[in-house]
Amino acid sequence: MSLATHSEQVRLSVAFESRSHARDSLISAPDLSHLPVVQEIVAKLGGPLLELGRRARRVGPVDVGAVVLLAGCQEGAGCSTAAVACAAAASVEWPTALVDASFSNPQFKGRGLTQLLVGEGGRGWEEAVSRTAINQEVVHYLDSREALAFFPKSDNQGLRTAEFGSSHSDLAGWLGNLRQEYGLVLIDAGSWDRGADQWAPWVDAALIVCDSKKTPAADWTNAWDRFEERGTHVLGIVETFV
Repeated sequence: MSLATHSEQVRLSVAFESRSHARDSLISAPDLSHLPVVQEIVAKLGGPLLELGRRARRVGPVDVGAVVLLAGCQEGAGCSTAAVACAAAASVEWPTALVDASFSNPQFKGRGLTQLLVGEGGRGWEEAVSRTAINQEVVHYLDSREALAFFPKSDNQGLRTAEFGSSHSDLAGWLGNLRQEYGLVLIDAGSWDRGADQWAPWVDAALIVCDSKKTPAADWTNAWDRFEERGTHVLGIVETFV
C-alpha cells in the first residue's frame, strides 16, 4: 500500500487483502470492526487518507467545509469502500458527512452503502433536500462521538438526483447546510458512466476510483477529462485491487 504524488495528481493504491507489515494507524479512528476491510484500510493507510482529506479541505472554501465526490470508473470498483475509509480517516480531524448517492446497476443490488450500513429502506437525504424531513430524521452516526455522519439514500425510487437539475435551489441549500456543519462532505456517487458526473456542479473536487485489474487506462483518462470538462478539480485516482 502506498501513496504516490505526481504534481497535482494522486494515486492511492489500496489492496483489499491482508498484509503483515507495519501499520500507519489512527488511534482515534472510529471502530469499524463490523466492516473489516474498511477497518484494515484505515489502520494501514489512515495517515495518507487523512492527508488526502486535508488537501480536499484546501480546495474548498476557507470558512466552510469542502464537498468531495467519489466516482468509480466502473461498477464494483470499490468506490463505496474507499468512501467509507476516507470518511473514517477524516472524522479524526473534523466532523465528516458521508452521503450515499449511488444509483447502481441492478446486478449490484444490496452492495450499496445504505444496505451495508443501515439495512433496508427508510427515509434518506432526498427527503431532507425536498424538505419532507429534516437532517436529524435521516442521519445515522457511525461512531460514538457522532463525528462520522451517514446520510443514506431513500427507498422512495421517485426521488432521484437527476430530477433535481443543476440549478435546483433546494439541493444547493442542503449542501450549503452540510458545509456549515461538517468539515468534509464525501459523496459516494457510484460509477461515472451511470451519472456520477451529474454531481460536478455541486462539488469542490472529485476522487476517481478504479480497479487496476479491470479498468483500461483509457477509462481512467476519460473519467478524469469528463470531470475537468465540467469544471471539477480532480484530486487524484484511488487505485483498488478488488
